[in-house]
Amino acid sequence: MFAPGELRLLALAAVAAAGLGAFEVGLTLRNVELAMGPAALGLMFATCSVVMFAVQGLVFSPLVKPAAARSLVPPAFLVMAVGLAAMPKLAALREMLFAVSAVSASAGVISPLLAYWVSRISARSQGMELGIQSAAVSLGLSVGSAAAGLLFGSHRLEGAAFLVAAAAMGLAAIASLRLRPPPAPERQEARPAPANQTDAAI
Repeated sequence: MFAPGELRLLALAAVAAAGLGAFEVGLTLRNVELAMGPAALGLMFATCSVVMFAVQGLVFSPLVKPAAARSLVPPAFLVMAVGLAAMPKLAALREMLFAVSAVSASAGVISPLLAYWVSRISARSQGMELGIQSAAVSLGLSVGSAAAGLLFGSHRLEGAAFLVAAAAMGLAAIASLRLRPPPAPERQEARPAPANQTDAAI
């Protein structure tokens, strides 16, 4: 059985992964289209990894409270949509690096926060929940990557791969506004339970 809101969280995780998969495939094909070369592509992917690392370190640091971090999901989806939508119009390496940073920062916020959120509301063991979360993310990555490959060569709409992914991120931003956070009282009551058991044993 799924907890209330859990399926929505898993669906959003899959959509975010689909956007990232479409972005990675589209970025590679866009690099070939612009004839930037392997060095430029490597720089963009390196920038993506560094930005994601930095953002995740900040979001899960003591500087950001969990309650505040959850409110970052909708704007992160929106920023990801803007970054994806801008990609077809960018040609200079510096401009593309800016869009890459926007998309990777958003993905770096969304994925771990949704995983944390699901683990807080699910009644399953964290190992089982991690497996379900990983399956949803893998499905999203495969769908996004395949869709980007199919849409990239479309002559009906320039940048269709990026624009379709951007539209999906925009819808995800709207859907994430209705997410219900884990009830704070339940988390607070769960903490003193071991102390009560210890007192009873004594």
